[in-house]
Amino acid sequence: DAFVLARSHDLTHFAEDMRLVHDLFILTCAATVGGGVVAKFGAPSIIGFMLGGVVVGPACFDRVVGLVQLESLAELGVCLLMFGIGLELSLEELRRNVRAALAALL
Repeated sequence: DAFVLARSHDLTHFAEDMRLVHDLFILTCAATVGGGVVAKFGAPSIIGFMLGGVVVGPACFDRVVGLVQLESLAELGVCLLMFGIGLELSLEELRRNVRAALAALL
C-alpha cells in the first residue's frame, strides 16, 4: 500500500492488475472448454482442466502473460486439489489400490 500511495500519479500498477484478470479469464475459459470436451469422452474433467491450462500456457499457444502471479495461484490450486483428493480418499480404497499408489510414487 505504501508503494501505491507514494506513486499515486503512476497508473501502471492498474495495468498489471488487468493483465492478471485477463490471464485468469483466459485460463478459466480454457479449463471450462477442456473439461467439457474431456467429459464427453467419459474421462475425469480434471484432465481437461489441466489440458486447457497447458494449451493456453507457455508450452503451446503462450496466451498467458503474467506467469509469476499465476504460479502462486497455481501452487495454491495444487494444494487445494491435493486436499480435496485427501478428503475423498478412504483408507480402504487406498489398501485396495496399493500397487497403483506405489507405482505413482515412482
